[in-house]
Amino acid sequence: MWEGSFIVDLWDRIFRVLSKISWFYLVKRFYFGGKVTHDFVDKWVLSNTILSLLGVFVIYLAPLRWIVYVLLVYGSVRIFEVIVYQVNVLLFDPYRAYKRGREYSIKSPVRTVVLLLHNLLEIIAWYAVIYMGIVVLSNGTLTHGPGFYFMGSALCMTTFDPAISSEISSGTTVSLVRTIAFFEVETGVIMTVISLARFLGLLPDVSPKSKFKG
Repeated sequence: MWEGSFIVDLWDRIFRVLSKISWFYLVKRFYFGGKVTHDFVDKWVLSNTILSLLGVFVIYLAPLRWIVYVLLVYGSVRIFEVIVYQVNVLLFDPYRAYKRGREYSIKSPVRTVVLLLHNLLEIIAWYAVIYMGIVVLSNGTLTHGPGFYFMGSALCMTTFDPAISSEISSGTTVSLVRTIAFFEVETGVIMTVISLARFLGLLPDVSPKSKFKG
């Protein structure tokens, strides 16, 4: 199954380095000494999902520049962290386990899909925060409610339609918003078409108690 090659080893090393650019890595390395439990991972994902949703309302209710900067930095790193994590889980974690002579496995496909859905919701919210933050930093006024930006982000992520960029961008922000919308579309491809589809296929079959007899 695994046939090592220069290109695979190269990207393995690259994503090993990229995985260290994350809040989770900092917490794992400096607070837990490099080891975390499945329970902590569940709580980490849930807490970040809640934080991202709160961030949408915080920017709307308190559009202060320092708050915007803090949320933009944290949210951008989290988006990057989740994408790198998904690529590692799909491609390089099994490859690394193979090279060490170990069997790669996940705790539960159901748990993995649930966590992935949490990640998807979180990233949608973080992109909404980014769009709102750009508006605040460019002209200081949010002309739409938080639901508008969240739904626009959700549509961009799940339908790969960057229409939100034309709704909120103007002047010098047009190019920036369109670039972010492009990255959100690419993120949606990784999260839904690749990651979610991959792990949905691992869910256990459900057998009906009774079968229809024609």
